Amino acid sequence: MSEETPRQPDPRIKVGYTVVVQQDRMQGKATVTLLTETEIIVDFLPGKKVPQFEEGGKIRLRYWDEGGIYICSGEVLRTSGSSLVMLVLSEPIAMQRRVVTRLALEVPMSLQVTEASHQGLASSKVYETHTRNLSGRGVSFDTGLPMRSGDIVELQINLPSEKIGVTGEVVSSEKVLRDGKGVNSVGVEFFDMPSDTRSKLMEFLLESTPDHDSE
Repeated sequence: MSEETPRQPDPRIKVGYTVVVQQDRMQGKATVTLLTETEIIVDFLPGKKVPQFEEGGKIRLRYWDEGGIYICSGEVLRTSGSSLVMLVLSEPIAMQRRVVTRLALEVPMSLQVTEASHQGLASSKVYETHTRNLSGRGVSFDTGLPMRSGDIVELQINLPSEKIGVTGEVVSSEKVLRDGKGVNSVGVEFFDMPSDTRSKLMEFLLESTPDHDSE
């Protein structure tokens, strides 16, 4: 075992988060399953080849949230099947914070208006559209619906890997012309979402950010 003193895991890391563990040129994505005062326990994602990390070997841990991307060094304490137990040996370093900005991404999504100031707009009806911009904090999209600030919506965003459900509040709505057609350009700010949902969204944004491995 390393002579370095293990550190308490970064409080930004939560159970359910997706992280990337790297040892030399070998790496794998895993889900955080347990946190202790000094250890992080992860399970590598099913359907993928489990990396054969060396016990006692140094690793690099990468993770992210809506505020940025972080890396820290660690050590493999033990492995068992698809699980890995690691110690954290350094303070996290922020690689970049560009993922907090909105990315111009067209992702299929559906929406349902649950509360609205416009009479009759709130209903169980589901509408299909696409995102125009997406971030860890909100989304913008075009719609023909007469939405107003303060309306509450439930959204299903169809990420390439899976669909995620989020709830949010309309913070902006203005009429614009798209290809000669008038539509409402709507901005929604997300409410708090479960940690696993946020992790999946941030992972998608990280992978969609150009040159996300650069400083």
